[in-house]
Amino acid sequence: MEGAYLTNVEAEAWDPFDLGDGRILGEVHWLRSEDDGTGSFLHSGVWRVNATEPPEPFSYEMSMNETIHVLDGEVHIQVEGGDMLLIREGDVASFRCGL
Repeated sequence: MEGAYLTNVEAEAWDPFDLGDGRILGEVHWLRSEDDGTGSFLHSGVWRVNATEPPEPFSYEMSMNETIHVLDGEVHIQVEGGDMLLIREGDVASFRCGL
């Protein structure tokens, strides 16, 4: 169906997740990644890391609004000038662009 997107966490197609500066932080399976031609981008996918080799802490500025749903494990997010968030399995968090 045109305009509908579907994937599964058991997907076989995974790409290295590069922050844009050569640092690879796990893998990503893109469900949808597009530019609508007006300068507005949309990226939707599943990101995973190796639990036995988690990435070192890294800085990341949200270049667009982002929502995270943790399917397994947990992630610690230190918001600059704010609290440390602990997001665990089943939690959903949303962040504004620029955070």
